[in-house]
Amino acid sequence: MPSMSITPPRQTTFNRRPARPHRPNGDSLLQTIHDAVVNEHLGVALSILNENPVLRLPDHIAQEFAAKLRQRGQYEHLKQVSNHASPSKGIMDLLSIAQQGARLDAGPSEFRTRLLRLARHGRLNECFSLIDSSPSETVDADVLEALLRTAARSAHVSKAHYVLHVLFPQYCLRPTAIAFSCFVDACGRAGNMRRALGTLSDPDFVRLPKVDQTIIYEKVIDACIRCRSVRKAQVLLRRMIQNSIPRTQKIFDCLLSASGTKGNTRQVEESLAILSQMRRDGFSAQKISTYNALIRGAARAGKFTDAMNVYSTLRESSVKPNLDTYNALLSSFARAAQPDKAFNTLRSMQEEPMIVPNAVSYNWVVNACARSGDVDRAFDVANTMQEEGIRLNVVTYNNLLQACCKAGRLERAFGLVKDMIQKEGIHPNSHTYDTLIQGCGRWGELDAALRLFHSMRIAGVAPTIVTYSVAIDACAKCGAAVAVDQAFELMTEMKRSGLEPNLVTYNSLIHTCARAKRSDLAFKVLQFIREDRILPDIVTLCSLVDACGRSGDVIRAFEIIEQLVMEFPSIKPNVPVYNALIHACFKANDFERMKIAFDALNREGLQPNVVTYSTLISAYAAKSRVEDVIYYLNKMQESGMCPNKLTFTSVISGYGRSGKVDQAMEMLEKARKMYGKPDEELYTAAIVAAIGGDRKETVLKLAKEMSLAGYCVPSVLNKMIRKAGDPERSGAELRSMLSAMEALNVRPQRVAIETIVKAYAEEGDVVSAFGVLPDMQRLGYPPNHQTYRSLIHACTLSKDPTHIRRARALFRKIRASIEDGHACLRSHRWRDLYDAVVRAVDKISDPSERARLLTGMLESMAKDCGKVYAYSLAERVCPEILKDLSFS
Repeated sequence: MPSMSITPPRQTTFNRRPARPHRPNGDSLLQTIHDAVVNEHLGVALSILNENPVLRLPDHIAQEFAAKLRQRGQYEHLKQVSNHASPSKGIMDLLSIAQQGARLDAGPSEFRTRLLRLARHGRLNECFSLIDSSPSETVDADVLEALLRTAARSAHVSKAHYVLHVLFPQYCLRPTAIAFSCFVDACGRAGNMRRALGTLSDPDFVRLPKVDQTIIYEKVIDACIRCRSVRKAQVLLRRMIQNSIPRTQKIFDCLLSASGTKGNTRQVEESLAILSQMRRDGFSAQKISTYNALIRGAARAGKFTDAMNVYSTLRESSVKPNLDTYNALLSSFARAAQPDKAFNTLRSMQEEPMIVPNAVSYNWVVNACARSGDVDRAFDVANTMQEEGIRLNVVTYNNLLQACCKAGRLERAFGLVKDMIQKEGIHPNSHTYDTLIQGCGRWGELDAALRLFHSMRIAGVAPTIVTYSVAIDACAKCGAAVAVDQAFELMTEMKRSGLEPNLVTYNSLIHTCARAKRSDLAFKVLQFIREDRILPDIVTLCSLVDACGRSGDVIRAFEIIEQLVMEFPSIKPNVPVYNALIHACFKANDFERMKIAFDALNREGLQPNVVTYSTLISAYAAKSRVEDVIYYLNKMQESGMCPNKLTFTSVISGYGRSGKVDQAMEMLEKARKMYGKPDEELYTAAIVAAIGGDRKETVLKLAKEMSLAGYCVPSVLNKMIRKAGDPERSGAELRSMLSAMEALNVRPQRVAIETIVKAYAEEGDVVSAFGVLPDMQRLGYPPNHQTYRSLIHACTLSKDPTHIRRARALFRKIRASIEDGHACLRSHRWRDLYDAVVRAVDKISDPSERARLLTGMLESMAKDCGKVYAYSLAERVCPEILKDLSFS
């Protein structure tokens, strides 16, 4: 028979729909539930009911299900079964059983067991329902204490109050020490200090033995500390001493730990008193945690000597310092900007066999370097961390950023952030942005600071009150009129986002107004402070006085001191206030009233300090009044005070302006003998004085000294030029520094040249600002957007129609070089340029011409940058022309 090959039929591929998953019908589900109930798998049956809320149970299945639940005492599930059953007499019985719970079948012991089990699981509402339907003999103090413990864990103050003040009297039970303790614990967890303190006046509490009262006092003190009311906790300790109530080790430990958290001077002093009381009570002060808390508290309060004294006491005792002790010490040195002592402490830790420095230890050392501006050593410590196998975290990077920003190395700071995100996978937090914004503001990079601020939300980081305050402070350091507008816009945005400005924010805003010579706006901010019912402080008063001085209104500066002292008795004029008044007179060139302010300070019985004399000497030095400089310098030394480096810098600058180079060099020599190696400011002042007197040999000699002292001369001079926020440094002074750089064959950086343009712009000196352009071209730095923005700003401040026309012509020239629709027109740089020129046009006095030009500029901006940006700018600068815009 021939073989036959059977070929399977060819399979044809179709685009079939996927088969639907099999879903059991109602009958199969009911059968599954019935089988689960019969086999005692009640959890399976309950889960099926949860997944099928519309499923109806036949009466026989529901009854059998209920019987099984009753046997197990799971009365809480009876109502769930009744919801799935058809209404009938049997089902109504189920509902009755669910409501009455243990009352039908369970005895007192079963009820207590079930109630305690529910309490342990935090199901207070079910506990209350069972108690309401239970016989009174089943409820005792143990049951109610269990409910209070559950309420305390969940921080349910109202429910704890119900148990203590309703259920205890209802069942004729007297609250125990444990009951009061649990109630106070609930109040502490919820932050309700008022109710916690009210416990101490409860008649049932007073009847407790004093030993039991100690337990409640311990909890109340803990609640006060949780609510950050350390003073109230200390008052309670004094009450315990007066009433002869025993104290515990835990009470003293809590109070001392809280002093470390609080960290102000008064709190640290009170903590030391608590330590003495602790010893008098016979408790051992040999706990390392106590010493650690005191060292941390002293460090936070800036009492570095006290921190070292506590550490010395620790070393004299039998207690050995641990890792936390050394970390607390390192935090003290970091806050004092003492990196050398921090390194010595780190070496001591490494010599201890049982102590290994951790990330916190190294981070404090990095922070100490950062606060002192020592970038290289900060990065060396970070490298050591990695060699030790310790991963850099966001705190480490924030400290490194702080070091870079303080030293003016902004490019390195931004590169570090890039490495932090891309290489380490660490996301910046709000403190990262705060540090960068503060650094940009410190070095006059306001545009970069504001770009960072606005990029936070895009990165998913919400600005905090500190962020807004830092951004406003960056506007203050810029000192420009446009910065004031931006500062107020930040304040408006802050309120719109739901954050309430605090006194620090308002003080920064007043300082911004002062730097821009807008005392009218500064007093407007004072009105905001009054409306928000915030108490101003000495900083507020000093900033207002400074605003008056910069605006030339010295009389108002004297008046505001008297006014605020009468309105707010908590403000007491002190030496810093009079220093601000003297400085205000100096800024207003009113030397007669400056002497009156100095005499008033002495009349009030206040002792002038180094800052007072330095301000006077700086004022007279700025006007080249060398005789007055010498007079106050001698008076300062007669008072037993030594001139600080700022004083010497001011005197050297004054001699330099008057052409007395030899005397300037003598003052530099005195500073060297008194303080050792001169700092960057002193050397720079001496070099500028020498170049002003055409003493190039002296300039070369000073530059050589700087190099031998370890300074990089080009870096220092560039840094001194671009250092922003110096109220005494004018465009002419910066120009002299540029001449010194040329004499030393030091090439200025672009940013240094732009700083000179910006300085002239802030003075409204349009001619000098434009006069820097040839130098830029000669050095190979063609003007960029930042340069043009500063030039336009100079024209704006001059308020001269000729200069405003010059600003418009400059802008049109720049714009004509860019094709329509080019991508760069939508960049932030062009938005900044439009912002500057619109504000310049806004100064035109003729209303019709002003409206016409503003409309044209904003229409052009809408086309180039986008309608949203143009509308926003119009809304901020000239809202009255919004109706005339075609895109509004």
